[in-house]
Amino acid sequence: MFPVLDNELKIDGASMKKILTLCFCFLVAACASSEPKMTGFKRQDILGEEITLAAWTKDIKPLKKLRIYIDGNAKSAGLFGQKPVVEMPVARFYAQKDTYPHIMYLARPCLFVDNPKCNSAVWQEGQFQEEIIDEMKAAIERTLKKYHIKEIELIGYDGGATMALLLSTRLKGVDVKVITIAGILDVEQYALLNDVDLSDYSENPAKELFSLSQIYQVHFIGAKDKTVPIEFVKLFRKNMPNPRHFEVNVVQSATHDNWIEKNFKLSY
Repeated sequence: MFPVLDNELKIDGASMKKILTLCFCFLVAACASSEPKMTGFKRQDILGEEITLAAWTKDIKPLKKLRIYIDGNAKSAGLFGQKPVVEMPVARFYAQKDTYPHIMYLARPCLFVDNPKCNSAVWQEGQFQEEIIDEMKAAIERTLKKYHIKEIELIGYDGGATMALLLSTRLKGVDVKVITIAGILDVEQYALLNDVDLSDYSENPAKELFSLSQIYQVHFIGAKDKTVPIEFVKLFRKNMPNPRHFEVNVVQSATHDNWIEKNFKLSY
């Protein structure tokens, strides 16, 4: 079942003041969540399990390895928080910088699309639930099937890194490599440190270490990152049994949120 909120916001249609306020908020949200302009990419809408996901693609070719960029956690826009916006579009930034020819930037569920099923239970507290992972998985699988692709690289920032790791063990019949940038590798540690409310049903890469040990991984982490400190990455690696490949690249001047500002050169 797709996650929903326990209580829906109800507006009294007889109150003109409330109607005007609501319209204003929708306007603010719409402006804040306007879709990105990505030079050289084209917008595509891809059906997941129950909702449509927004994607931007560049020269996807049959049988060619595909790089898929996934951005970090969303925040609410508008006075009532009706719509999500990407808080820090790091993955989008590096997707546009990337000279590799075959790329997809895949937005997380409810970003840049309108759907009545979208609420904060989908894109905020429930963003790592199995149902949400399934939406991303289905969208990727449709693309892989369409182009007969057998090799992909999932590149995720922040919570997009969490999603990349969770997807990597669920996508079958394809060789997957994961690259993370300031990635949330342990959802529970992250939530405790940053006082973030997440669903009790959130999936956690740190609970799937045996499966993830078979995935080729490269992690970029900021030496000054206090949101996901280096210690989190070290513990994640320590607890992983016999990883296939686990590479950590520490970027000395990086915090959690200056990856766009500093325009780092990242080698995948």
